[in-house]
Amino acid sequence: MVTHTKIMTHPKLVTRAKTVHQIDHEATGKLATRYRELYEVSQAAVARKLGIGASFMCLIEGGKRNWNADLLRAYCNAVDSLTEKK
Repeated sequence: MVTHTKIMTHPKLVTRAKTVHQIDHEATGKLATRYRELYEVSQAAVARKLGIGASFMCLIEGGKRNWNADLLRAYCNAVDSLTEKK
């Protein structure tokens, strides 16, 4: 099982600029999408669980909107909870 900790610490997702860490939002979205698809969970189901619209979820996964640690944690928890029902 892939945990959100593994995704959040993936070396390709965080780059270091001087002393500030920056998230690669596109790479994070691609990895999150693969994680969701691995467990055969629909994008709409994750969006409902997070309380956001499916179109906004599409923008997030596509790297068009910004990820943050709280969103990524909630996203992974939503996927995990939806896979427990299967």
